[in-house]
Amino acid sequence: MTGTTQKYQSFVVPMWANFFKLASFVSTFFIFNQLLIKPFFLKKQPDESKKPSKDFIADCWTLFHLILAIACVCLIDFGNGTLQCIGYLIAYYGIARTIELVIYQINVLLFDQFRTAETGDLYRISGYRRLVLLLIQNYVETVAWFTAIHFILANKYDWISLTSESLVEGLSRSLKLMATFSFTNGNATTLSGEVVILAQSCIGVFMTLVILARFVSFLPKPESLDSTERQFGDNATVSTNQPKRDHRNAPE
Repeated sequence: MTGTTQKYQSFVVPMWANFFKLASFVSTFFIFNQLLIKPFFLKKQPDESKKPSKDFIADCWTLFHLILAIACVCLIDFGNGTLQCIGYLIAYYGIARTIELVIYQINVLLFDQFRTAETGDLYRISGYRRLVLLLIQNYVETVAWFTAIHFILANKYDWISLTSESLVEGLSRSLKLMATFSFTNGNATTLSGEVVILAQSCIGVFMTLVILARFVSFLPKPESLDSTERQFGDNATVSTNQPKRDHRNAPE
């Protein structure tokens, strides 16, 4: 016996970090970035100062999809014939986009900082305010995508039954399902419909928790008059001011 004990490192975090890293490679943003942004906008621009930043590209991508999701619901609800068919086609794309959003949020919340720490880089975000606003945009976009998906499942596949298919009612129903697990003015008629409703509820709870966590961390911390609380806060400040390694250039 040498008197030393062997410590076994957990494999759970690296395993899921690698899984969601691979999952991000099949996202629509990664494919769009590799096929269009890098070849036509970044490599052909010799002046580095004129190249769009990663944050600018991400902001445009997020805003575009928010507008696209809302337009999709409007086309399905108000359009006729060709316009409605275009709305349905966009809604099918919205399924892939919704999966991309979930993978992105999981990476940001759990694994981006872990990966950069492994490489010794500095993990930074462009700003908490920007991050919270993007999360809210993603939440609204997800509500709109699921509204369109409800219309498809009701009209094309009969997986769910809706008592009303108006735009306002559809958005309200989707928001309530994501926030309260309550599927009002409708019900699932098949097992597949129940799976979709359950998936939307889980995604809604997850995104709500992410937004609340980020928003609370963004709020300023007021000073306390309690001496024990002040002492605890001072100790926490001392511990966080210890030397840290650099973790930079992580995606948001």
